Amino acid sequence: MKTNINKILIFSLTFILLIYLRLYLSIFGFGRTIKFLKKGRSNILCINKITYVIRSIEILSSKIPNITCLIRAATLKVFFNNTSSLKVIIGINVDKNQFFESHAWATFEDRIILNNDLKIEKYKIIYRI
Repeated sequence: MKTNINKILIFSLTFILLIYLRLYLSIFGFGRTIKFLKKGRSNILCINKITYVIRSIEILSSKIPNITCLIRAATLKVFFNNTSSLKVIIGINVDKNQFFESHAWATFEDRIILNNDLKIEKYKIIYRI
């Protein structure tokens, strides 16, 4: 029973953070959102809950409109900000024959854990948070 309550709490917190970060990005823009993510804070949850958070992000972002890859990765980073092996990476498409495109993803211990894209190698990394 306690596990179900923990999962509901994580799901609820994820929902609130997704909405908060969506609004924050809309109001304050990209630069200020990046500064917000770089601020050092302690983890909201223990790192062993990362699987629940990722699953909550995936479910909620499929239901809530305008939740971009940046918002998803930023939400994960806010939960586990003090975990040095968790990184949010932002890249831009370097293929000059295509339109400008950017993508954000999260890595943990150098493995992509959120927002994996089949063409991720086409992105030039511009930020690591």
